[in-house]
Amino acid sequence: MSGVTLDGHPDTPRKLQELARHKMIVKLYADILADMRVCEIEGWDRMEYIRMLQDMLNSIGRKT
Repeated sequence: MSGVTLDGHPDTPRKLQELARHKMIVKLYADILADMRVCEIEGWDRMEYIRMLQDMLNSIGRKT
């Protein structure tokens, strides 16, 4: 099965996917920092959201 080729170059789909991933990581990072700031202001555990994300990521691929 072949992927989509937008400009005829075989690396383009992979590069576009890497860019999309990077953009999402940047957005997630900003969201994490904003959540940590709210937690800091409210006196809550700043690491709670990060632990939730880690647990979710660690569960991917785990056999149930």
